[in-house]
Amino acid sequence: MFFVKTILTAFLLLTASSSIGHAASFNCANAQSDTEKAICGDPYLEALDELMGILWLQNSVTNLAKQDQKSWLVVRDECLSNVSCLQNIYLDRLGDDLFELDNFRVAKLFNFKAQNEKYYLVRDEFGGAYNMEMYVSRISPSKLEDISWKLPEFDEQITTCGLSILISDAREVSDAESAHGWLDLLDQGYADRFVTYGEVSVFRKWVGHGDMSDEVVYRLFGNQFLPVRGRLDNCADQKQRHIPIYFE
Repeated sequence: MFFVKTILTAFLLLTASSSIGHAASFNCANAQSDTEKAICGDPYLEALDELMGILWLQNSVTNLAKQDQKSWLVVRDECLSNVSCLQNIYLDRLGDDLFELDNFRVAKLFNFKAQNEKYYLVRDEFGGAYNMEMYVSRISPSKLEDISWKLPEFDEQITTCGLSILISDAREVSDAESAHGWLDLLDQGYADRFVTYGEVSVFRKWVGHGDMSDEVVYRLFGNQFLPVRGRLDNCADQKQRHIPIYFE
């Protein structure tokens, strides 16, 4: 099941002449310390550790940063087997400038093509009034794999006033590397969302159009999010009246 864990731990202990190909740490079958066993026993911790290792190898690291990371590893190991302590210390560390992450989260998503769950890095960037721009990458043992989106574009000239349903108001579906809006996940307690297991929901406010907004539900197939259904409010009545949309 496991390839290597805690890449950067071993990387810091290698000599300058060592190659990255040899930058492997402990195998979970040989986990020794309480911290190693805790990382191996918690999939979320495993994903955080893999993410840190990937970013470490991708960035240009100074000698000062290496010393700082060694000190951090000592503090990390003081958590022993306390999973909550380890999760918090990883999240705090990943937010440092060294790893170039800001407004991020690590979330479990279901892949409908592979029929499995994996952890993904979700990064939010400011995308204008009311919305964010969201980038999603799968955390693999050795790299980040970017996930693309098939985004429906709605005809703002078609009003939803008085309608109860739309089969599809999407004029076209475009390929994009990010989604514009707010990403909601079923396991985050959004009871008013109409997602089911494994789906994600993106809510978008239409800037400059009063109360007009849409929400699209996506399913992850392979390395791409595909739209399944949604809700649309394209009625300038200053009331939230979303009607369902179904995509072919």
